[in-house]
Amino acid sequence: MSNTIDSWLEAQRINNGSHGFECIGIARMQQVWEAAQKELRQQLADSQKQSIEDSENILRLIETIKYLQGIAVRGSGIDQSDDQTVEQFVLSYVKGLEQQLAAALAACKQKDEALEGLIDTMDLRLDDDDLSLETRTAFEALSIQPDDAALVDGEICNSCGHFLRPSSS
Repeated sequence: MSNTIDSWLEAQRINNGSHGFECIGIARMQQVWEAAQKELRQQLADSQKQSIEDSENILRLIETIKYLQGIAVRGSGIDQSDDQTVEQFVLSYVKGLEQQLAAALAACKQKDEALEGLIDTMDLRLDDDDLSLETRTAFEALSIQPDDAALVDGEICNSCGHFLRPSSS
């Protein structure tokens, strides 16, 4: 509080007796009120700034969700049903992609096993000097193995729609 106000309040107390104490009380309450008002205005300004930042973040999240939903619609070729959440729809699309990938990997492994069996029956070795370029290329192709560790079994919860990964034991 300023010295001027304090000096005025002290003068009111001395000059006006008990009435001066009432003036001091009212003036002090006004000072407290003005300080509280100033603090509340600052809090409101800070809150409004935070609200704007939060709103911008929410809008970015909504745009991202719509983008992911669009990917799922284009990829699956079907629209989201009314009884599905966006999360359920996108996760079911991703689960379908994982199943397709798992099937493709299984087919690749089956093909590799068949080719390895053929190579074994032909008694070919990579270190043979008389192998053709095609045979060497086949050996190199068989040495490339996809990483299927990224495929994770799980399921979509029927009640909340979240993807549930199995617990690692």
